[in-house]
Amino acid sequence: SWLADFLISQNQAFVLVTHDPEFLNKTVTTIVELNPNGVFEFEGTLEEFFEAKNEIQEKLKVQFQKEESYLKTRLEWVERFRAQATKARQVQSVIKRLDKRDKVENPEDSFWNQKPEYAFQFLPSSNIILRLENGSFSYPDKVTGIKKQIFTSAEIEISAGDKIALVGPNGAGKSTLMRCLLQEHKLDVGNLYYGPKTKLGYFSQTHGEDLDSSLNLVETIQKKYPELNDEKARTLLGHFAFPGDGVFKSVKFLSGGEQSRLRLALLVQQPSNCLFFDEPTNHLDIVIREALKRALAEYPGSMLIISHDPDFLKGLVKTINKDGTRGYIMDTPK
Repeated sequence: SWLADFLISQNQAFVLVTHDPEFLNKTVTTIVELNPNGVFEFEGTLEEFFEAKNEIQEKLKVQFQKEESYLKTRLEWVERFRAQATKARQVQSVIKRLDKRDKVENPEDSFWNQKPEYAFQFLPSSNIILRLENGSFSYPDKVTGIKKQIFTSAEIEISAGDKIALVGPNGAGKSTLMRCLLQEHKLDVGNLYYGPKTKLGYFSQTHGEDLDSSLNLVETIQKKYPELNDEKARTLLGHFAFPGDGVFKSVKFLSGGEQSRLRLALLVQQPSNCLFFDEPTNHLDIVIREALKRALAEYPGSMLIISHDPDFLKGLVKTINKDGTRGYIMDTPK
């Protein structure tokens, strides 16, 4: 919010590269889209850009349907008279004209029209997923060895179906608390209980910590889920914008965003009844981000999400409290 206000107040030109739609709508007046056909520049907000693109797509769809109908009619004529000697010159003339005709692309193949649909694997749970009572955690300082308190007297309960946001400023200890709930860090004080049927899935904000750089994408999926054949593994990866031969790309050459998408694909296939997400939208483009939000909205299990993206949390985190929130707020440790 501060950065958006600062940029708006400056009488200077600036260029932003971001997948945050709310931030773009607030700060920019021109959208530049890079696509396989070149560069498309639009004067207006991101919202207005999408409206204009939808209008263009509708016109292209009509144009494509007309072209397909015309080609079908002409090709049927060619097939009907191809074998007649009296029509040979006309047939060849039509074929040449069709070959020279500019191809009209199907607008359904447009990036903005993609709507990946997938579902997280769900296992039934008991009423209580987990409960943390009077939890405290501290780190020893690397120089002095003196322990620095990260959080103290923390109380959290996650019940079946809860969708909870864990919010607070950077450095407040949100990720540390989440790792404590996952038992990756041991609490100094406190009791942590899991329900008898609890199965947790976890998406960390650290890119490659759980990926093998010696494998390609299909091998990565099949290493964790050997029951998936090549076709099923490629279909899963296709939901996360890894089309065609891109699935054979080596993990060590993946960008941060590509690693995030691969780790999401792995998590989707993992049976669970509670999902932990640590800033999942940081490196996701708008299409993949919206697909993730739809999948999480349909997920019947529980969720604990760390996010600085209010637009992503809107409508996803269930409203329980009077102030319209359902979450735990952490302050920066003193």
